Amino acid sequence: MVARKPDRGLPVLAVLGVAGLLRPEAWLLAGVYVLFLLPRSTRRRRAALIGAALVAPALWLIADAIVTGDALYSLHQASATADRTGEAGGVTDTVVWAAKATKGILHIPVAIVGFVGVALALAFQRRRAAVPLILLGLGTAGFVVVGFAGLPLLIRYFFLTATVLGLFVAAALLGWGELESGRPARRWWAILAAVLAVGLVASLPYEVDRLRNQVDGANVAAARQDQMGALVQRPAIKALLLRCRPLQTYAFRSRPYLVFLRRHDAAISIVATKYLKPRDGLLLVRPADPTMTVPAGFVPVARDGAWTLLRRGCA
Repeated sequence: MVARKPDRGLPVLAVLGVAGLLRPEAWLLAGVYVLFLLPRSTRRRRAALIGAALVAPALWLIADAIVTGDALYSLHQASATADRTGEAGGVTDTVVWAAKATKGILHIPVAIVGFVGVALALAFQRRRAAVPLILLGLGTAGFVVVGFAGLPLLIRYFFLTATVLGLFVAAALLGWGELESGRPARRWWAILAAVLAVGLVASLPYEVDRLRNQVDGANVAAARQDQMGALVQRPAIKALLLRCRPLQTYAFRSRPYLVFLRRHDAAISIVATKYLKPRDGLLLVRPADPTMTVPAGFVPVARDGAWTLLRRGCA
C-alpha cells in the first residue's frame, strides 16, 4: 500500500493496527510510518495519525489491565517465559538467534541469494526497492529490540525479515531485466543470476534432506507426546498427581499439553523449565536425554515409551 501511494495514511495504519493486536513489532512499523508522514501533514491530520497508531498498544494495555489487573502483564509474562525456556536475549544471544533464524526459515543457500539481492538492489535499484529495504531494516530492528530487552527469542519473530529477504531472492534472479538494454551491469547481473539459479538448483537435494528430517522429527515428537499423554492419563497416575505435587519436567514446551490434558481435572502445580532444580514431588523425564538429569532420591513410578515418571518425598 505504501509503495503504491506513500502518503496513504489511515488505511495503512488500520492494517498495522490489526497486526498490532497480534504482535507489538507492528507498533514499530506504525510509529515509523507516522514519523514519515508528520512533516507534510496538517495539525489535524497529525493528531489523527498519532491517535490511529496508538490504538493497538492502548487496546493491548487496557485488555491486560482488565483481564489480569496488570497493564504490563504481557511484558512481565514474556520475561518470565525467557527465564523458563533459557531463550532470553542479550547482545550475543540476539545476534546468534538472528543467524539461527535466517538459517532456519530460509536455509543457507536461499539466504545467501537473498543477501546478494539486497546488495544488488542497493547498488542499482535503491529508489524502487526503498519500501522493502525499509521493511527489512525495521523487521530486523524489531527482532533486535525484543532480544536486547531480554524477552524470549523465537525463530518465528524473524518471519518479517525472512519474508522480505525472500522477495530479494526474486530480485537477485530477475532484477537484471529491469535495467536498460546495453548497460554493462545488466549483462553481469544476468550472468550472476544464472550462477545463483544453478546454485539453488544444486541445493535441492540438501533441501529435500532437511524437509525429510523435519518430517521425521515431527513424527518422533508426536509419538513422544502421545506417550506422555498415555502415561499421565492412567487412572492410577491421575490419582497420584493429586497426592504428590508438583509435577516437574525439563520439557518446558510440554506444559501447555499437560494443562490441556487435565482441563477437566483438578488443577495441579506443573513446573516446566530447562533449568529445573527438582524438589520433592513428581519428575517426568526422558532417560535417553542427557539434559534431563535425575537427582538422588527419585524412584521410578511408571514408564511409557520414552517417558519415565519418578517421585520423591511423598507417599
